[in-house]
Amino acid sequence: MKKTTPTLAAERQYVIEKEKFVPVSQYFGEDTFNHNVIKEKLSKDVYKKLMDAINEDKTLDDETANVVAHAMKEW
Repeated sequence: MKKTTPTLAAERQYVIEKEKFVPVSQYFGEDTFNHNVIKEKLSKDVYKKLMDAINEDKTLDDETANVVAHAMKEW
């Protein structure tokens, strides 16, 4: 049986690539159900009801809430 000498991790040569710094503000909220996605996924009527609920502190009816929940789930 042939014996080999083990290679220590400290002896290995690693190539370190510097990543370009990207501020968090450049990608924050990128993969979220945001206004652009909401406009794309919901009908105009449901979108208006949702925006009224968000901006004017109104409550959503059950049917509208279910449509929004389904759109989020499918997204």
